Amino acid sequence: MKEKEDGRLKPLCDIITSPVQLRHFLKDHSLALKKSLGQNFLHDRNIILKIIKIMDLRENDHLVEVGPGIGTMPVFYLPLIQSALLIEIDKGLCSLLEKYIDLPRVNLLHANFLKIDLGPYLEKKIQYKFFSNLPYNIASQIIVKLIDYTSSFHTMFIMVPDVLYRRIIAIPGSKDYSRFTIMVSSFFRVTRLFSVKKGSFFPVPQVDSLFLKLTPLSPSLIPHDQKDVLKDFLQILFHARRKKINSALLQLSQRFKMPEEKIVSFIRASQIDPSHRIEQIPLHKIIFLFKEISFLTS
Repeated sequence: MKEKEDGRLKPLCDIITSPVQLRHFLKDHSLALKKSLGQNFLHDRNIILKIIKIMDLRENDHLVEVGPGIGTMPVFYLPLIQSALLIEIDKGLCSLLEKYIDLPRVNLLHANFLKIDLGPYLEKKIQYKFFSNLPYNIASQIIVKLIDYTSSFHTMFIMVPDVLYRRIIAIPGSKDYSRFTIMVSSFFRVTRLFSVKKGSFFPVPQVDSLFLKLTPLSPSLIPHDQKDVLKDFLQILFHARRKKINSALLQLSQRFKMPEEKIVSFIRASQIDPSHRIEQIPLHKIIFLFKEISFLTS
C-alpha cells in the first residue's frame, strides 16, 4: 500500500489524507474526478479513524464497501478484518485500487451497484458489515436497494449529505416528509452517529454530511417481498403530496384492481382524516392502509 515518490516509498495513507498531495496523486495517475458520479473523497484522518472505531471491526469481520474510490477507507480497515468486497463504478479507480490495495483478502468488483445483483457475491452463512460514503446524487437509490440485502447485513454504516438525513427523519407535515421517509422507516432503525464538515472531503461538496448506522428491523414493518409493491403504493400516494388522499383513489384503484369504495373503507379503517393532506399522514397509518390494500391483492 505504498506510493513511490522521488525515489522514496511514501505510505498511501499519508497521501490520501492530504488534499494537496491527493490532488497531485490523482494528476500523476491521470485520474479526473467525475461530477456525474458524485465523487467526494473523505481525507480527514481523524474522521476516518473515528469511523473505523465506531464500526468496531474485528479480525473475523467481512465488509462490503460501495464506492471505495481511491482506497481511503480500505487502507485503514483491511488490516483489521478477514475480507472485503469492494464495488467501484469508476474503471480508472479500479485500476488504482488493483495497484495499491492488498488484494488476497479483497474481491474488487468493477460495477454499478444499482445495476447488479449483489446476492451471488455474498456467502449465505456470513453476516456482513456494510460501509459507504454514498455518492450524493444517488444516495437515496442505494439505501432503497440495500433493503433487498438486509438478511446479509447485520449493520450498515453510511455517510450521507445532511439534506438527505433530513428526509430520512422527517416528520409528517414537514417539507422533507416523503415516500423515501416511509421506505427507510419501514425497514431500518436509523442512528445518527456524528456530523462531518464539508471541508473533510475532496473536492469540497456544497453541504455537510452525517455518518449514520442503519440496523435492519426484525421484523420489518413490511415483508421484504412486498418492497416493490410498497414503492408503487407510495409513488401513487405521494405524487401529489399536498393534496388530500381522495385525489389518489383512482390511481390506487387501477394499480391494485379494486373498487374505489373498497379503498375508501380501508382509509376509514386506517383512521386517516380525509381532510388531511397526504404529507400530513403519519407513518403507522400509511403502513396500516398499505397492508389492508395489499392483503387483498397478494
